[in-house]
Amino acid sequence: MTRRLRRPSVAPLLSLALAVGLPAQTHTHETPGAVVRQAVHAVEGDSVAPVQARWSARLAGDSADPAGVLGLATLARLTYDYPAADRLYPRLFDEGSPHPGAYAAYARLGLAWSLEERGRSDAAAEEFTRARGAARAAAVPAAEAEALIGRSFARGATEGMA
Repeated sequence: MTRRLRRPSVAPLLSLALAVGLPAQTHTHETPGAVVRQAVHAVEGDSVAPVQARWSARLAGDSADPAGVLGLATLARLTYDYPAADRLYPRLFDEGSPHPGAYAAYARLGLAWSLEERGRSDAAAEEFTRARGAARAAAVPAAEAEALIGRSFARGATEGMA
């Protein structure tokens, strides 16, 4: 019988990483961290439908709107719609994406958490490494810190806690 290690909850650490040093949201210049926080609050506050409708409307007007893509992808991940999240996140970091930088870093973080949540720790660790690189290149220390935290969880599952 294989014994599975119980992982500690990442929610407190994730909340801390998201809250560190991020400016307040404005509609036209939302930071990716603010978009992720909005999605988390929508899920926690049972208000997914209106937030999802708002971001969908934004994408209807501009299919490349990075906040709309990140918001919908994050809502999908947080509500266990992994196929939708897997389809949306790469739109922000695939080659030729018009949104390099901070949005790409947070999209990679979202994909990494999605992989980790589904027990794909090896793939998650690789994606957290990519997220860290994107965050460092975009000079977003909060995203880089979150990537390091996530990578430690993913590697702990595959390599042991030591």
